[in-house]
Amino acid sequence: MRQRQALAVPVVFIGVAFWAAAVRADAADEPLQTPLEVTALVELTGGRISGTRQMGVTLRVDHVTPRDEAWRLVDLAAASGQDALRIALQGRSDGLIRLGALDFPLNLAVARRGGRGHEIMLISSRALRVSEVNQGLDTTRYPFGVVAFTLDDLGNGEGLVYPAASIAVDANGALVIENFQDEPGRLKEVKAKR
Repeated sequence: MRQRQALAVPVVFIGVAFWAAAVRADAADEPLQTPLEVTALVELTGGRISGTRQMGVTLRVDHVTPRDEAWRLVDLAAASGQDALRIALQGRSDGLIRLGALDFPLNLAVARRGGRGHEIMLISSRALRVSEVNQGLDTTRYPFGVVAFTLDDLGNGEGLVYPAASIAVDANGALVIENFQDEPGRLKEVKAKR
């Protein structure tokens, strides 16, 4: 069963409504200092492998997408859907996601200053496996990887990981992320390298 999550920004976990909020946030926000490199532990439960598995991850944000450009991408997703967004993100590089020994391009990074520090959302177009496409698996409708986390003033935080996600925009202009797995993964022990 797929889990549709339109998370709110409160407390620990940043949600998808955050992207639109970050884009529209007051220009007086304290910008995220880049480049930024963060290490963390990803904990995933379920999927093809039963049980819980953990893996180290490094998130490198070279720069944050400017608000006007991010807002154009929100409008594109609202008007034309996630396939148009995926195409628009191709070739963009706001950094890198290193999961274990695998590197994935970070296509979009948005951030804003919140009550608990910086709230950061990273989106990557995930490479679809040949078997997914050839077999017409449901996973082909989940072409993004999404990481959303908070980073406090001491450089610590936590968040969520959506390894295979679909992206839509609701009637209020908020981003809605649907995770292919029942539950998103947890991003734990987040630490910014100083």
